[in-house]
Amino acid sequence: MGEIGGTYTNPGKQSWSITQGLYAGQVLGEMMNAGVSRLTWWIGFGGCSTSGNMSTSLYGWQDFGGYNIFSDGPDDAPDCPGAGPTGTMSPTARAFQLFSQMAVNGQTVLTATVTGDTTDVRAYAATNPNGTAVLLFNDNETTAQQVSVALLGKSSSSSVKVTTYDKAIYDLSGSPTGTPPDPAGTSTWAAPSTANMGTQSLPLSLTLTPWSMNVVIIE
Repeated sequence: MGEIGGTYTNPGKQSWSITQGLYAGQVLGEMMNAGVSRLTWWIGFGGCSTSGNMSTSLYGWQDFGGYNIFSDGPDDAPDCPGAGPTGTMSPTARAFQLFSQMAVNGQTVLTATVTGDTTDVRAYAATNPNGTAVLLFNDNETTAQQVSVALLGKSSSSSVKVTTYDKAIYDLSGSPTGTPPDPAGTSTWAAPSTANMGTQSLPLSLTLTPWSMNVVIIE
């Protein structure tokens, strides 16, 4: 595929919020399941804007948006104050970062089946050099989801690692510790969190935080 994106004109604040990040991550999962071998996002750098939809009815702490998924740094200011230093990753870029743990050359797509809450929970899976990779989404804005992850024919795991980017991490970037908006473009955007859970019995019980994307590597 040539280009995918969240909007074709006047990107609003959702383009740099957790909402587009969740959209991007699930698009990648659906494209993987459909057998798409390569796609690109419009665009990496450039296209920061304050002219899009900044309505309070939309989720996002910042008052800018952009086609870009990486900050242009000081070049963004004053159009995108608070986008961070050059190369700062938006939530959409974080979706690609997490998905890179699943999209590994030489690996195979697996069938992931969700039972129970199929409205809020989405799942994707693939083989992984270290075992199995499972990508889990919680599309509920306010409620955590308890899930049980089972692998056919496997009753234990020697190691489990979970990498998460969620609404709380995005919100942290808009807190006083992140200090946006910053005209100099030096705000701090919080990175995904990683939990090494060690040896685990399967099925594996996990809590998916609100509006979260989670990569689970099961060895």
